[in-house]
Amino acid sequence: MDDALRLFRERGPAALWERTLGFLDYDLEQAMDVQRAGMEATLAWLPTVPLGRQLLGDRPPRTIEEFRERVPITGYDPYESTLGQKDDTSIGGAPVSWIRTSGRTRANPKQIPLPQARFDEMNWVTTGIFMLSAARERGDVRLKPGARILNMTAPAPYGSGTIVEAMGTHMWPVRMFPHPDTAGMEFAARMAMAFGRAITEGVDFIGALPSVLAGLGETFGQRKPPGSILDRLKNPRAFARMGRAVATSKFAGRGLYPKDALKPIGIPVGGGDASLFREKIRQYWGVYPLEMFVSSEGLLVGVQGWDKTSLTFCPTLNFLEFIPEDEFMTDAAAAAPVRTVLLDEVEPGKNYEMVITNFFGGPMVRYRTGDIFRITDRTNSLSGVQLPQAVSYGRHSDTIDLAGFVKLTERAVWAAIEEAGVPYVDWVARKEIANSQPTLHVRIEPRPGSPLRSDEAHERINEALKRLEPDWADLETMAGLKPLRVTYLPSDAFDRYVESRRKQGADLGQLKPLHMNATDAALAELVKEDSNVPIGSR
Repeated sequence: MDDALRLFRERGPAALWERTLGFLDYDLEQAMDVQRAGMEATLAWLPTVPLGRQLLGDRPPRTIEEFRERVPITGYDPYESTLGQKDDTSIGGAPVSWIRTSGRTRANPKQIPLPQARFDEMNWVTTGIFMLSAARERGDVRLKPGARILNMTAPAPYGSGTIVEAMGTHMWPVRMFPHPDTAGMEFAARMAMAFGRAITEGVDFIGALPSVLAGLGETFGQRKPPGSILDRLKNPRAFARMGRAVATSKFAGRGLYPKDALKPIGIPVGGGDASLFREKIRQYWGVYPLEMFVSSEGLLVGVQGWDKTSLTFCPTLNFLEFIPEDEFMTDAAAAAPVRTVLLDEVEPGKNYEMVITNFFGGPMVRYRTGDIFRITDRTNSLSGVQLPQAVSYGRHSDTIDLAGFVKLTERAVWAAIEEAGVPYVDWVARKEIANSQPTLHVRIEPRPGSPLRSDEAHERINEALKRLEPDWADLETMAGLKPLRVTYLPSDAFDRYVESRRKQGADLGQLKPLHMNATDAALAELVKEDSNVPIGSR
């Protein structure tokens, strides 16, 4: 179909930018006009389908004010018997596709339908994201027909794979490595095949998790190439590319980096950890990543501008409400009256949990995402964007509360480990009770060859937490508490865990343990090669 390419050829790059990224040029009043128009259309549509009638109640609201007053905020529970079973009669007909979540935090993955109108709008926005990742200024379109994309995200029906693959199929001609037709292959084999093609043909864009890119960059020159890549090196183009890469790294007097072989112009990344690995990605891959916040339920929630600093919320795909921090509930899935504010009411310096209602026929209504954002400014002075700016702060379910003194998100713990300079393969953390005191227990698998002892890692991480989290420093100075424990896991602990989960038939999204609040079963699997490593009591 290549709708975006047709617009580009008929009306030029400015028209394509306006269609895909025009919201970055809105002022706050224009953004709220779009929000109201989208919500009014949604209120007209919801009563026409069974699920909408169920969610809106006996007296469907006719105004946005009535909607916010009457319709409860919920988690996924009200959708379990319909969407959870892929019941398309509840939404008025079969969607284009179903997106599923990883299922890492619940017994069953959430299933989210993607109706045609929402699918189409998602594809326009995704095209804009790839354009934006390579842009150096407003209106700078460097996306070319036939762009080469190394896609290291989980394949459809996961949200990330669905979003990237659909853009290349329906909106803009690209060469996708790996091809979507290989989705049935084992993930590691797909990635080896994709890297082999990238080494042969080169890449323009890369889609991946920030931590994956940082990890690959650190070990790129040390890795033994998988079979698929070794086979590709028999190709003269691949051999020549790697020869030039080795020469470049030697001339620079350092190890081999991915940027020596691959020259991406744009790297869109998802996940709340992007800022932690921003400098490493630029060091190893040659360009700064473009951070976006994407979810299965909301699709694109926010994205950085061409300055690649803070997030701008996307007002075109969902009606956005924000729960102020003093209204946070203990259980993010609970349904209870709670106060929200709108996009034009958020305040810099404050944290908010996001609530979304889908536009374009999506079924999520006042859905509590559990995602927390910190508003950093009313506008972006660097890019000139006139909408509120934010950073991802964490998730409700990933928060560890120590005695009411300090609340730590996954991002906060990860930032401290990175700030401390502790070489690691991976880590898990949870609250445990030691000597009748709540303790943050961080378990780390050290990187092979690391000379850093666990007691030194403890000291570094504790000092990093003091610098990054003022409340953590207060625990020691005001309350006399030292609630950190750091222990090392056995070598290859996480690789063994993944292999064990794979043998158990676990889905791709459930192969790794959660970073925060790891279960007893996960810890037992991680430490089982070393009986001297305690699990600890919760």
